[in-house]
Amino acid sequence: MSLLVGALTLAMVVTLAASTRVSSLVDQSSSRACETERLIVAIDDLVAFVDSAESDREDRIHTAVATSGRELIRKFEESASRASVDSEKVESIVGQVETVLSFPEAEEAKLSALRRSLDNLRESESREIARILSEWHDEAALLSLFVVLLQVLSIGALVLCIVFQKRLQAQSATAQRAANDLARLVEFSHESIFSVDRECRIISWNPGSERMFACSSDLAVGTTLKDWIGNTHDLQSCQEVITERKTSSTIEVEMVRKDGTSFWAALSISPIESVLSVEEASHTLVASDITEQVNLRVLQADFVASLSHDLKNPIIANNLALNHIVELTDENSRIREIARKVVLSNQQIIDMLTGMLDLYKVNSGKFSEARMPVIVEKLISDCVECLEQRAELKRLSLETAINCRARSYTMDPLIVKKIILNLLDNAVKFAPNDSTVRVCVEDDGNFLRIAVEDTGPGIPDSRIGEIFSVSPARHSPGTSEHPSGFGLYLARKLSRLIGADLSYIRSESGVTRFELRLMNSSMAASDVKLHEQFTLETEIVPAGVCRPGDSDER
Repeated sequence: MSLLVGALTLAMVVTLAASTRVSSLVDQSSSRACETERLIVAIDDLVAFVDSAESDREDRIHTAVATSGRELIRKFEESASRASVDSEKVESIVGQVETVLSFPEAEEAKLSALRRSLDNLRESESREIARILSEWHDEAALLSLFVVLLQVLSIGALVLCIVFQKRLQAQSATAQRAANDLARLVEFSHESIFSVDRECRIISWNPGSERMFACSSDLAVGTTLKDWIGNTHDLQSCQEVITERKTSSTIEVEMVRKDGTSFWAALSISPIESVLSVEEASHTLVASDITEQVNLRVLQADFVASLSHDLKNPIIANNLALNHIVELTDENSRIREIARKVVLSNQQIIDMLTGMLDLYKVNSGKFSEARMPVIVEKLISDCVECLEQRAELKRLSLETAINCRARSYTMDPLIVKKIILNLLDNAVKFAPNDSTVRVCVEDDGNFLRIAVEDTGPGIPDSRIGEIFSVSPARHSPGTSEHPSGFGLYLARKLSRLIGADLSYIRSESGVTRFELRLMNSSMAASDVKLHEQFTLETEIVPAGVCRPGDSDER
């Protein structure tokens, strides 16, 4: 719109300048034509004078004739000066006329020469004025055409401005109606809708918020999110989203009412573009009460955990009995073969149940960190030993490459063990037969990196973004393994529980690498001696295997 207004203004200015130029050309051409016309009249008067002088030669030109001749010379000189005639020509003609006046007996030849000079001057001036008028006429015609075109463009631009103005008015009216609809939606919504500034202070509070938090708008505005979110971790997550101007997905947080009671809410945070200063730019938060859904999920999780626990122990007992049968039967017995297959099938069920129980503990907060000194070399060797038998069935080679600056590191051995066993279990499942699975440990001074590498098919590019999320179980090609679908999700949750980071890398050479990065917490030599005996005697049990009498509770 502003561009069209600028173009219209420019067109008007150019049109005015062109009109002024045309008017100036007309004035100049008219003035020059008048001056030339006077000069031609003066020339005609001189020609008439010369003719009369020739006819009165016998009377030797009377004094009155001479007087009129000088008056004609004066007019001729004035007209020639105004018409910008060549001064030499003027002087020559004036000299010839004065000769006639001074010597009335001038010869016929001189009079004829004077007449020819005057005729030539008249013709040249007539041609000159015709040329000037022609040129000025052409220029004036072009400028007039240009003015017409600019006027047409100006009219077109004006029409466009009118059309755009009407469209903007329509859009403004539509936006106003949408704003009014949104305002009514916020006012009558059953959800809590409020906004905060960058310091997380409440700056608006709808009636739904008043009902949900049992607090009026007057009391809520000016408070901070800290007054309404009970969990510190949830508060930090919301503050990070607001501070970094991000849009969050729905976050489940525990919120607090004015009377002190708490409830679960699904909270979504979205930045809004403020028309005010940058400091007042804010986010809109929408909270929905999901206490019933959360309680229902807790009941379902408790039921699944209880059911998994009740199923796990009988299956473990069955495996112990089946293993006893395998030991008592002949090597080539059909019963022995069937028992081994049932043991493997039961073991898969045990692994799945164990993962489900671990996931339940992590999500319910029953998995707490317990740090103690651990000899990493022994931890890795025990994890590898747990999977040696399965690796032998696929003719896999299990290798370790440990490069540590200290012998012992402080960590949670149970959680780290579960993560490494999960990564090793995946590597053994997906690695091709007759290949190598390698466990690498490296201390770079800042972090202790524990990585599991294999040359399996890796993760398809289409699934890179969901490898650490709960995904549908997929059958492992070429094996009888049936992954549960939440192993890596559990490993990521456990790594975050101890402040570690779990990442996936696929190198160009085809090596799949899962790396657990722990903060370096190596111990001094004196501390290692104090805890060495305890660490060496710590038993690491394979995933899914429980000793008799063990409980799933930590």
